[in-house]
Amino acid sequence: MCAVCDAGGFTNAGEMLNLTQSTVSHQIRRLEERTGRRLLERTTRAVRLTVDGEILLADARRILDLVAEAEARFSSEPARGEIRLGVPEEIACRALPGALVRFRSLQPGLRVAVTVGLSQTLRTRVDQGSIDLAILKDVPAKRGTLAAGPLVWAGAKRLAEERVLRLAFFPEPCEYRCHVSQLLERMGRRYEIVMTSTSCESLRAAAKEELALVILPRAECSPEMRLDESVSDLPKLPRSGYRMHPQEPRKKVVADLKDLIATYL
Repeated sequence: MCAVCDAGGFTNAGEMLNLTQSTVSHQIRRLEERTGRRLLERTTRAVRLTVDGEILLADARRILDLVAEAEARFSSEPARGEIRLGVPEEIACRALPGALVRFRSLQPGLRVAVTVGLSQTLRTRVDQGSIDLAILKDVPAKRGTLAAGPLVWAGAKRLAEERVLRLAFFPEPCEYRCHVSQLLERMGRRYEIVMTSTSCESLRAAAKEELALVILPRAECSPEMRLDESVSDLPKLPRSGYRMHPQEPRKKVVADLKDLIATYL
């Protein structure tokens, strides 16, 4: 069940677990039969947790954490050293603290050195060997993307109706900035970038105070800030998510950290 939620569906979960999609579906059905509750709502496009599913998922993650902690405690040679991790700012603020606290309890001899930065910059540093593992934004979300969800426009409706759109973005290279610029140019909408910031909070403030329109993941945008697509002449935004780079870390301890972070996204 954890794999289905982390991978975003039965097929991706099967690839993650090296099982067929039908085997994963069968195991979920057996779990629902044993609990006597419906745990997942299945549609043609997505798999969503029911209320009972969310409760069981939280219990399942705690059980897996305890198993991993016990295995680490009784391993003959505890790992030591440093893992260099790169993350975008929103992950550093949201998912990373809990993941690192758990990882520290599992691997007390390892130090995780975190670098916060833009995805394309972090990817380059991984390729150059100065970072071991990076979490990168994936826009538009592709198969296997973690924590995938829609992007939305945030800000005042009146800004969306202006002849020249005022926008705020992260500095280049920025995935949202590149993709949205192409969409606007394709539909002939004029725009100007009135604010560039490395801080998520300053971008949210720009939207809240009606300084500029910003692009945010729907899950990180409050309803009052969100623009209704049906009343705004703005391009439809793609889904966004995260992926790990490299996908297959060479060191087991880095792979363990990768798997743990994926459960917190």
